[in-house]
Amino acid sequence: MYYWNKLIGKTESDFVATLQSSDKEESASDFVTTIIFLFPFPNFVNYPKIYNTWEELKNPSSSCFINFDDLSFYKTWNGEAIINFKWKTFGRKYYLAIWAIYTIFICSFITVVALSNKISWDYQIFFLNTAIILGFWHLFFEIRQFYYSPQQYFSSAWNYIDLPAIISTIITSVYWLMNGTVSIWAITFSTLLLELQFILFFRFIPFFESYLALIMNTIDKVLSFLIIFGLIIFAFAHALFLLLQSTSEISQSSNGI
Repeated sequence: MYYWNKLIGKTESDFVATLQSSDKEESASDFVTTIIFLFPFPNFVNYPKIYNTWEELKNPSSSCFINFDDLSFYKTWNGEAIINFKWKTFGRKYYLAIWAIYTIFICSFITVVALSNKISWDYQIFFLNTAIILGFWHLFFEIRQFYYSPQQYFSSAWNYIDLPAIISTIITSVYWLMNGTVSIWAITFSTLLLELQFILFFRFIPFFESYLALIMNTIDKVLSFLIIFGLIIFAFAHALFLLLQSTSEISQSSNGI
C-alpha cells in the first residue's frame, strides 16, 4: 500500500487533508445571509405574568393589541407580523375548538329537527339537552364580549347573526322539551340562523374569506339603510292592509260604537 501511495503521489494524510479542505469549501459555499426582523412594539405581544383563568373568564383584561384603534397599522409589515404571530400561536387553536363545539351544537339541534319522527323521545331529550348546554356555553362568551365593550359588540355585523341564532335555538329547545312539540316556524327560523352562522365560520379559510368579508362589510355599511328601507316597506304594507280591508267591516264596527 505504501508503494502504491508513493506511485500515485498521495499518502493517506494527503487524502484526509484534501477531504477536510473540500468540506470547509462546501460549508462556506452553503452559508446564506439571513435578515432578522424585530417587532418594535413589545407591549403588543406581552402578557401578564400572573394569569387567573377564572378572573379572565369573568372580567377579561384589556391590552394594547385590543385597544389599538388605527386599523391602517395592520396593513403594515409590523401589523401583519403581530397578527400572524397571535394567529399561529394560539388563535387558530381557539378558533378551531370553538368551531368544533359549535358543530356539535348545530348537529344536536338539526338531528332532532330532521329525525324527530325516527328517533325515540329519549334520544330527542339527549340531543335537545346537548343543544341547550352548548347554546348557553356560546351565549356566555357572547355576553362576555358584550360586557367588555357594548359599543364594539353592536358595531360588528357578525354579532347580529351569532346572538339571534344562539338565543332562538335555546328558546326553541327549551320549549320543545317542556311541551313535547314546537311550531314549525320556530324550527325553521332557528335552523336558518344556525346554518348561516356555521357558514360564517369559513371566513378564516383563504378560499372563502374575501367573499364573506365583502358580504359582511357591505351589510355593515348599509345596515342603517336596510333598517330605514324595512320601516318604509312596513309602512306601505300597513297602509295597503288598511286599504284592502272590507269597507263593510269598518262601517259595521263604527255603527256598533
